[in-house]
Amino acid sequence: MYDDVALALAEHRHGVVATYELAEHGMSPHHIEQLLSSRHWERVSRSVLRRRGSTRTDDQALASVVLDYGPNAYVSALSAGRLFGLSGCPMRPVSVVGTVATRRKRADVGYHRVRRVAPRWTTEVRGIPVVAPELCAMQLFACTRYESAERRVDSMWSTGRLSGRSVEVFLADMGRSGRNGIAGLRRYFEDRGVRYRPPDSGVEGRAIQVLRDTGIELRRQVDVGSVEAWTGRVDLMVVGHPVVVEIQSDTFHASLVNRERDRVRRADLEAAGFQWVELWETDVWARPWTLAPAVRVGIDRARRHRTPPVL
Repeated sequence: MYDDVALALAEHRHGVVATYELAEHGMSPHHIEQLLSSRHWERVSRSVLRRRGSTRTDDQALASVVLDYGPNAYVSALSAGRLFGLSGCPMRPVSVVGTVATRRKRADVGYHRVRRVAPRWTTEVRGIPVVAPELCAMQLFACTRYESAERRVDSMWSTGRLSGRSVEVFLADMGRSGRNGIAGLRRYFEDRGVRYRPPDSGVEGRAIQVLRDTGIELRRQVDVGSVEAWTGRVDLMVVGHPVVVEIQSDTFHASLVNRERDRVRRADLEAAGFQWVELWETDVWARPWTLAPAVRVGIDRARRHRTPPVL
């Protein structure tokens, strides 16, 4: 009977289970030792058992680590970002936040003890206890450069992991605590507001940041058209100038067919009174210093051609 209980719990946790979870389901220390004496289970840490034969995966490793720090422990910061699908978040060291006092030191774990982790700001991803995206966002502003945290939080927003409203509620709930990262998150939110629409891609977010640092502000996802018809929705437009900025993907826009479509699109936009600036994905990442001069050429053209564009 108890083996069935342990197996059901382990199936939810990628083949691992915590001893305190077993105790919550009525198992005594003696019953747990009986499990370990069988050929089906092995102890991987003080508090965690592993089902023999289960697949060793990154998710199993994360579950093993966080379960070892007690029932009120959660994957946090960059490790949480990895679970939420953010790029550039390393597997190790694993960041864990929890309420248990411990002197144990693990080279592969960064453990941060707090007095309390509010349940409303925790969740699970694939069976792994993790801080909620809003709390993760605050932690990212505490442990990484502002620009890096900004891009990662934009990514969580664009994929629906969090929203303007959820960040607003989080700041109202936690904003008076003086926690590390809260000032960065508040600045991020105040710069955008609850109705902000984040960039749809990492390359777009990077271009916005690079150009903003040079004093060029951009609007996203703007509907434009000629006098006769709607031309379409452009990626970016320079604030205060009829200058459209399109970021072309080396993968999807280099083909002959797509180059022809871009030529027609550009002609339609220019007929509607807009200036077209084309940037390439490789330049955004490898040659960011080329972006602002290219956009300023478009701004100069717009100043010379003062025909009001059709929006």
